[in-house]
Amino acid sequence: MVTRTFTVTDLCDNTAQAQQTINIDDQTDPTIAAPATANIAGCGTADITGLAYSETAVTITLAQLTTAGGTADDNCGIQSITYVDSQDRYLPDSGNSYIHGN
Repeated sequence: MVTRTFTVTDLCDNTAQAQQTINIDDQTDPTIAAPATANIAGCGTADITGLAYSETAVTITLAQLTTAGGTADDNCGIQSITYVDSQDRYLPDSGNSYIHGN
C-alpha cells in the first residue's frame, strides 16, 4: 500500500493536505513453459544431461531454465524457479531403471 500526500499552499502560505491510498495487487499469474520432451538413449536417470535428475526440489535460475529450452515470465519479476523429477515408467530390460518424461 502506498499513501500519497498532496499539499496545496495559497498565496498567504496557508496549507491544506489530502491523502490518497494506492493499493497494489498483482493479479497476474506467472507463465512457464517446460523444455520440450527429451528422448534419451541410456539405461537410467544418470544418463540425463543438462539439469541433473533430482527427486527433491532444485532451485534454478531463469538462465538455466532458458538454456534447458524452457521459458518463464512475470509482470512483477520472478522470485524463484524450481524443478523436481519423478520416475514415470518402468523399463524391465534396463536393470530396474526408469525413463523420465514419457
